[in-house]
Parts: sequence; structure tokens; C-alpha cells
Amino acid sequence: MYLRNADCSSMGVFENKSALRQSLLAKRLGLSFEDVFEKSLKIQKSFLASDAYGKTEKIALYSGCNNEVLTDEIFLHAVAHGKEVFYPKVSKAKNVLEFFRVKNKEALTAGSYGILEPRGGDGLKEAVSSFDIIIVPGIAFDLSGNRIGYGKGYYDMTLPACRRSCITIGFAYDMQVKQNIPCEPHDVKIDIIFTESQVFRFR
Repeated sequence: MYLRNADCSSMGVFENKSALRQSLLAKRLGLSFEDVFEKSLKIQKSFLASDAYGKTEKIALYSGCNNEVLTDEIFLHAVAHGKEVFYPKVSKAKNVLEFFRVKNKEALTAGSYGILEPRGGDGLKEAVSSFDIIIVPGIAFDLSGNRIGYGKGYYDMTLPACRRSCITIGFAYDMQVKQNIPCEPHDVKIDIIFTESQVFRFR
């Protein structure tokens, strides 16, 4: 996976990232539930049919919020086929994400920022370095694998601990993928983007 982006310019990065984040988040929040469900289903079906998913044994998902691409179908399919599924829990003290195995959705509860996350004590904590795939949320992506999140930096702080063979994947609607987006040297690239109409591979 790409751990660094050395091609970034710092000119106006903070202002540009903030403006793009706000613009795309507003557009995503404007989607109807029907749109979110329909587009998410296409994205999930495309991912479930991929070689990457077929070979994975341990996969980390996210709990969708603010009209993010849903991941429920992937969770159900993975559990039914004996794969181990993990969800992140924010560790504000360490400024990273800690992942816990989840076998049913009842193990998730509203946590940091109102996002559903594992309770922690109810599941098995797993090192990021053991995952085959990590599904990474985001607000904007580009055709070089760059990503803009919510600005907290949790995934950028967490992903460098992945082993080299781990595949990082972004789920996005077509409107979230741009030719280029502002980025900084510490931003972590992702390997693949799935949208409702395309798959972009950077690895």
C-alpha cells in the first residue's frame, strides 16, 4: 500500500481541503435515502465480487454516517462465509483507531462523534497489522489514490501500521472522486476506490 504522498504541494492546502470537504459533504448529505441505498448496494456488490474480497480472511469495515456508502451487506456476507470482521473504536488518548472483532451488529453502540463503534470490552481487539483489507471512509478521493476525511486524522495515524500486503479500499459515490484533490505529505493514499459505476486501482 502507499504510506506517503510525496507529490503534494502545501500551497493553500488547508483552505482548499476545508472548502472541498464542506462542499462534497453538503452534496452527500443532500442524497435521498433511496439514492444512498441504491448506490451503496451497487458498490458493495462490486466489492463482494472482487478478487481482493474473495481472498481476505480478516476485514475491517466502518459504520456509515452522514450518508456514507453503507457496508451492511458486506458485514452480513463476510460473517456468513466465516470471515473475521472488525470495526474501529476511536482512542482519543492515542489519536488512533483500535479495532475489535464484531460478530453481530448488536455489539455496536453510539460512541465518539455519534458513530456506531464496538463497546471494546465485548470483542477481541486486533492489531491493524493483521488485516487483509481495511475499508476506509472519506469525503473526497482522487485518481492518484489521495483521500480527504473529516479532518481528525485518525486513519492517517492508523494506516501506517498496516502490513505491506494489506489492501486499503475507499468506498465513494462517483461525485466524490475528482481528478486531483489537495493533500499533505502525511496523508495516506489508498489502493482501490469502488464507486457505483467504476473501480479505480492504484496498486
